[in-house]
Amino acid sequence: MDQAADRNGTVSTGLSDGIDPITTPLERTERTSNQRDMEQFSKAVTLFANTMASVKGRKYVILLSEGFDSTVATGVSDVDEVEEMDTHSIRGDVWNIDSDKRYGNTRAGNVLEKMLDTLRRADCVVQAVDIGGVRAGDDVKAIKSRGRDGLFMMANATGGEFYPNFNNLGSAMEKVLDRTSVTYVLSFQPDVKRDGQYHKIRVELKNAQGARVVYRPGYYAPKPYAQQTAMERVLGASGQVAAGQEGGPVKVSLLAAPFQQGGDKAYVPVLLEVDGPSLVAATEGNVLPAEIFVYAFDAQGAVHDYFSEKLGLDLAKVGPAVRQTGIKLFGHLDLPPGSYSVRALVRNGLTGAAGLKVASLEVPAFAQAGPVLLPPFFPETPGRWLMIRESKTRQGKADYPFMAKDKPYIPASKPVLEPNREAAMAVVGYHLAAGPLTAQAMVMTAEGKEVGEGKVALLNREIASGGPDRLTATFRPPRLQPGEYELLLTVTDAQGASRTSVTPFVVTAPGGAAVAKAGGAGR
Repeated sequence: MDQAADRNGTVSTGLSDGIDPITTPLERTERTSNQRDMEQFSKAVTLFANTMASVKGRKYVILLSEGFDSTVATGVSDVDEVEEMDTHSIRGDVWNIDSDKRYGNTRAGNVLEKMLDTLRRADCVVQAVDIGGVRAGDDVKAIKSRGRDGLFMMANATGGEFYPNFNNLGSAMEKVLDRTSVTYVLSFQPDVKRDGQYHKIRVELKNAQGARVVYRPGYYAPKPYAQQTAMERVLGASGQVAAGQEGGPVKVSLLAAPFQQGGDKAYVPVLLEVDGPSLVAATEGNVLPAEIFVYAFDAQGAVHDYFSEKLGLDLAKVGPAVRQTGIKLFGHLDLPPGSYSVRALVRNGLTGAAGLKVASLEVPAFAQAGPVLLPPFFPETPGRWLMIRESKTRQGKADYPFMAKDKPYIPASKPVLEPNREAAMAVVGYHLAAGPLTAQAMVMTAEGKEVGEGKVALLNREIASGGPDRLTATFRPPRLQPGEYELLLTVTDAQGASRTSVTPFVVTAPGGAAVAKAGGAGR
């Protein structure tokens, strides 16, 4: 090592003043390790954001962390260190300046910026909570606030908030809920291609008076279904079911009714009819992968039971049957007493075309309830659909629920009737008093307007020991225009107790010429 003496006899090693030759290599090793950790974290978050981009709407991401060292990408922010390196720069001692330490590593900066940009594009707002707790004294100096700086950067860049110094996560969550409790929704409908391209958005406030506007910087046009990843497809289906918005190009009808089977839960058979032509549309090849998801949500949005099916339909064999009518799935749910929203999503696994149907379901507490009347069922001709049973297994044996005169039948999910023409009907009730029963039928439009009474004739009553009352009947609708209606059936027992149940049905033109148009699978 070269040494030189100045006028005062002081020996100089040739190393920069204030630079410790022992700690500098250690600092560089630590910075390299921090850079590697930050890059791995950024890549993981980027992958998460890309996945969340397939879920429509704004997503609030709560990040519980002590943060990461952002200086590896942005450079040091300590005033003393910056001034020292600026002094070396002025003096021309550039060999005493670590450019990565001063300005940040370019590669790490690119990785970090890609993460932030992906979060913004996915409309993910990061609410960053520092879980390190309140630090004091030397602890603050030890961490150098670099972890907090990283958390602040993620929150600020995505329109979120940074919550430092929280020992109580419950208090932190209260702060997050308070800050996100009010949101203004602005919408527009652009005409874009389904090419997955990104489109920027700019929002400006007039007369803002110091207010801060936080908005998504842009949006992605929908990707072609074939280009979506498996996770994006799963999240897309989950988002549709959770939203509960009926409709879609695939026409679906749904029937769900509760039956008492012992225990604290009711046995709820689910009959799902899927219109074949709308499911097969635009499908190329002889194999059609069909995906079916059925969930039961309570009033608070919690899922109590579900089932799903993935079907591989060989169109070379079953294509004619599927295209003529469609498929009919028999599944089930096990549900405790309560009010539910049963949601069924059917999707073409090749084209992504889907349809969602929602049905309200009330499951009574059979043991404590008084008279119970299930929705009337309309048996349909066997062989009309391609029948499929669920693959889900059930704990305990369940008796087949649809019986009339000791013979099984399959009810229509959405009956198709002709005006002023008699149709067979099955009625199921619980705890109906012994003696004669009377029935009345009122027909309503889908909008809830009364259009007239139908004629109901009760033909036979089967009373099973410990089971339901099964009634066979006929129903003749009044003269109606083709369209969708609801039947309100009221049954009164010998003690004067009345119960009313509702079932939808479709009216066709005389002779059934409009059955295909009305959609045997419903709309």
